[in-house]
Amino acid sequence: MDLVVETHCINTYMKDNGLVTNAFNSEEFARLLLLAPYVPFRSLFIDYQGAHVEGPFISPEKKGCHPKQHIRGFGFDPVKAIEKVYGSTENIAIVTIAPELEGSDAAIKYLSEHGVLVSLGHSTAGLIAGERGVAAGARSITHLFNAMQSYHHRDPCLIGLLTSKMLGNRTMYYGIISDGIHTHDSALRLAHRTNPEGLIVITDAIAALGMGDGVHKLGDCVVNVRGLHAILEGTNTTAGSVASMPYCVRHLAKAARCPLEDALICATEKPATLLGLDRKGVISIGSDADLVLINENVDVLATYIAGKLVYANEQPTRAVLTLSKSMFNAGCFSLPYAWKLGGLWVSFCLSFVIAGFNWYGNHILVRASQHLAKKSERSALDYGHFAKKVCDYSDIRFLRNNSKAVMYVVNVTILFYQLGMCSVAILFISDNMVNLLGDYIGGDQHAKTVIMATIALIFIMGTNMFTEMRVVSAFALVSSVFFIIGATVIMQFTIRQPNQWRSLPASTNFTGTIMMIGMSMYSFEGQTMILPVENKLETPEAFLAPNGVLPTTMIICTCFMTALGFYGYTGFGDKIAPTITTNVPKEGLYSTINVFLMLQSMLGHSIAMYVVFDMFFNGFRRKFTARFPNCPKFFVDKGFRFFWVMVTYLMAVLIPKLEIMIPLVGVTSGTLCALVYPPIFEMITFWTDWKGLLTYRERMCKIALNCFVICVGFFAIGAGLYANGLAIYQSFSRHKGRRRSCSETGTASLVSDNLLHTKSYCQVNHPFERIPDDDLETQDVVTRPLMAFWKGTKQFGNNAFDWMISTIELKQEISFQKFVYVDQIRSWCVQEQLKNGKLIFLELLIFKKFQSLMFTK
Repeated sequence: MDLVVETHCINTYMKDNGLVTNAFNSEEFARLLLLAPYVPFRSLFIDYQGAHVEGPFISPEKKGCHPKQHIRGFGFDPVKAIEKVYGSTENIAIVTIAPELEGSDAAIKYLSEHGVLVSLGHSTAGLIAGERGVAAGARSITHLFNAMQSYHHRDPCLIGLLTSKMLGNRTMYYGIISDGIHTHDSALRLAHRTNPEGLIVITDAIAALGMGDGVHKLGDCVVNVRGLHAILEGTNTTAGSVASMPYCVRHLAKAARCPLEDALICATEKPATLLGLDRKGVISIGSDADLVLINENVDVLATYIAGKLVYANEQPTRAVLTLSKSMFNAGCFSLPYAWKLGGLWVSFCLSFVIAGFNWYGNHILVRASQHLAKKSERSALDYGHFAKKVCDYSDIRFLRNNSKAVMYVVNVTILFYQLGMCSVAILFISDNMVNLLGDYIGGDQHAKTVIMATIALIFIMGTNMFTEMRVVSAFALVSSVFFIIGATVIMQFTIRQPNQWRSLPASTNFTGTIMMIGMSMYSFEGQTMILPVENKLETPEAFLAPNGVLPTTMIICTCFMTALGFYGYTGFGDKIAPTITTNVPKEGLYSTINVFLMLQSMLGHSIAMYVVFDMFFNGFRRKFTARFPNCPKFFVDKGFRFFWVMVTYLMAVLIPKLEIMIPLVGVTSGTLCALVYPPIFEMITFWTDWKGLLTYRERMCKIALNCFVICVGFFAIGAGLYANGLAIYQSFSRHKGRRRSCSETGTASLVSDNLLHTKSYCQVNHPFERIPDDDLETQDVVTRPLMAFWKGTKQFGNNAFDWMISTIELKQEISFQKFVYVDQIRSWCVQEQLKNGKLIFLELLIFKKFQSLMFTK
């Protein structure tokens, strides 16, 4: 493979290889040219042909992004001027010169005699000056139409060289930037039809290629990249583009309406012919085995240099790993508890249904995004800007006028989603810390959770102060390792538990099922990462292919999450905790694994918050510094980060229960991003196209399907908000009830201080040790005295059962969830072969008092 490196008079750089010089004088330039053959790509067996030098012998009026102070003429001695600027011409392959400059004919002749290809460009020359340059030895034109005089019917300028009579039988080669930005499609067709033999595809791609939209450096210049277009900051001057060679070849074939094979020849055989490289640019016996493997869309699949594989497109594999990592987080470990809320077989079926809905929403989201990216000539669109583009290109005036408002709504949804994920991470850490260290701290469950969350906040605040992406990437790598280790150990421990699937309920009630749906929606927490991952692919079509990134990721995640939910619930049954990590033993390897997973969540918090910082910080800083210009940037940056981290901490403290926070986030923001926004945006994006491409029946089917998905999404949101609101109310009611004196129920003399002893006795001697410590009412009303009575403990004596009955009768409001352990107690009694009529009396009493509670004999 040959490489001709382009250099500019100040922005001298090796494209895609990072060799940059930010000054221009003879000594530095000569040193750069001497270093060029020894840059790192020599280790890849690349045959270096030399540099393409643009400047400094160009027209100041057509300088482009070249700094004007470095542009010069040839003076009285062109040869001396060339030697002063370039030094030796040994490592120069092409030089661009403006032929109207005084002394250019002698310079062109000198360079041509020394084996340097002279190209005409960055020029105000007319046709006569151009023909004089060709007569002196120039053989090509630099980026036709750009940085030169426009075509005029009296003087076609350099463009007229394509059909000049003085060429005779010679071919006038010309580079043309077919990126859709530098050259209009009509101009591409005109050039191709006028002189197809001389057309050479070039890219003009700058170093920002592949780095996404934003502000980037090009030597000393600052360029602003939007889509494929790069302009000098503060001007309207084009500074290049970020279109790749495969994109330019594709675009030429489409714009010039020529066969793809012809477009490929313009990027391979013709450049080699111009440079006199007989063994390059063709596939034949005796030619160099420099090959690029592409598909029908000109996506690069592999590259061979000198017969050796030096590049293979493994991006789809990396994309699967990245997207899977975004879905595998702390929320996964609450899936067994979600199955308990929904019932075994209902949860099993709903897991696949929820996965299917998520796949459909993500699929149509990416398809619409790819369509709009091509339409708007943007290389990448995040969720918010995608929503804006949907409205900008809509036929509905209201949407076009309010596109920014729609973008803000989507961004706020993503903001709440990311903040919810971070608060879940804090709760996950605090719950596991309570599980490991809670016995050493006094107070109830809520107080312990707040204390542990505060301790975790100190470390989380530290990890969120890092601003560099490479540090965040390192966090992501370490977090992935911790998660894989923790998930593997917990899964094997879960699978080894006695399976209880025969004794578990197939379904529960409406509230529990809705909570299960919310927690499952949260577990697919990669909705906001779908578009960023797709944007990074060199072959976007691989994302939606039948065996592509999205289907593969969804299958992997669905299988893992279903297995974790099934084995976790059937392994621990009703004892399953809101996070399965607290069901594993507290000693040895398992305590270490818990620490690993807490560190994983801590690092995951900073990764999720990076999305928030990236989305909102630049706008905040611009407005804040405009109002407070004297405030140090350090305090602005750290203060912004401190504020949002504190928001996630307060969310965790105000709703300190994983089993409530996870479904609350999943059923609101998660459902909006996965089930509501995508079908709405797809219908707006393709509405006009569907009218022309689909039959009436096909169009109605698509619309009906999308409307159905939207209705399911809104129903899930409404039901989820109701269920979560009820759960939050009950949680606060229970917390308030624990603080009431036992004398209010008339049972103080029976409970007294013996409850603590009974609790310890039950945890040591009975199979009910997994009953949550914070569910004191269930323990007080049913579990503790019943177990104490049946085990013959002397703490309550024979009055224990009567005490329990009287306590239940005095209760005015007891929800179904407070008796989730009664069936467990009954099963245990059967195992103990207890034949006591009072048990049946207890069941009948509860059934009479609470009609929704059903028991089986």
